[in-house]
Amino acid sequence: MSLARKILSLDDDSPDLESVLESKLARSLLTVRDSTDTNGSPNRSPLVRLLSLLKRRPILSIRVFCWRRKLRDSPPIIAEELASAITMASRARNPLLAHKYFNIYKSLVNGPFLFNVLMTAYMYNGDVEETFLLFYKLQRLTEYGPDTVSYNILLSLCSYRRLVQEMESVFYEMEIYGIPPSIKTYHILIRGYLRSGMWEQMESIFGSLKKPNTSTHLLMLRGYALAGKLEKMERMYELVKREVHTRGRSLIWAMISAYYKVGGESSRRKIIELVKLVGEEEHLYFPHLHMVLISVYTEEGLIDEVKRIFDALNRNMVIGSHRVMRTILAFYLRYGDVRYLDWAIIRAQIVGWNLGTGRVTDL
Repeated sequence: MSLARKILSLDDDSPDLESVLESKLARSLLTVRDSTDTNGSPNRSPLVRLLSLLKRRPILSIRVFCWRRKLRDSPPIIAEELASAITMASRARNPLLAHKYFNIYKSLVNGPFLFNVLMTAYMYNGDVEETFLLFYKLQRLTEYGPDTVSYNILLSLCSYRRLVQEMESVFYEMEIYGIPPSIKTYHILIRGYLRSGMWEQMESIFGSLKKPNTSTHLLMLRGYALAGKLEKMERMYELVKREVHTRGRSLIWAMISAYYKVGGESSRRKIIELVKLVGEEEHLYFPHLHMVLISVYTEEGLIDEVKRIFDALNRNMVIGSHRVMRTILAFYLRYGDVRYLDWAIIRAQIVGWNLGTGRVTDL
């Protein structure tokens, strides 16, 4: 069994962790520095590789790092290893520990690298004030100052929080100080305007890009779908169709919602085609779109498809809205399927929906 698997088999507070780490295998693995790989490129630290395998278990990761720190006669902790530890502390929702590690080692690392890691930790924990304060320290109290990554972190925070004016101010400051934006910078801006429904600004940023990449086109596909700009959405879809089919199911649903808002026979046909791109029953796990599909199938007279959705909802216990149930009942009433209508009403009553008042309790 590999070292990572042995550690992952333990509970977060297991007393057996130290004995696993004290083994000859662990000591030899975690205290050796590999200089280069077979291609001549620098290798990642063995400790960093291990922590990346433990990233879903941040408490265990932190315990491993603490053990490694205390080892005598071993190579000193390097910046990459410290960055992993700060990230794990952030994942464990422990920004104080992340700050502690930063303070211990910041004098050993030149440049904004560790500041950026800690800023990311604060951002991950939703601490807007601490993120900005650390940025200002980097800006005013160091000889090197913030870099593009530093500004991207602030932009991401503002974008996620829909702080559009602050986001624009940060980007303007980048221009003033001559900090070169990366493609990621523009993606963050597009995402910020997208979240805030500012479609013209979103398109303006997109139009300013000389070399948009696939990620840019995927972002704009979502933006045009949310904005209801179907022609532009369809043009963007043609550019990234392969990526959407392989890893863009949420984008497929965004397109389905866009067509549904417009309505009409053509839109319904396109919705039916898009649903085919999703797994056989995967669409049944998107409750907010149940009504869309039921309504479309009803208009197209696809009775069996509606029954399949209702059966799957009942089987998987994911009905959580009385609006979904009402839509289903209306469908059966419209098509005169008394057997299924009776069954649906009984089911609604069992789960606590009062047919007279529309009250519902989630399953």
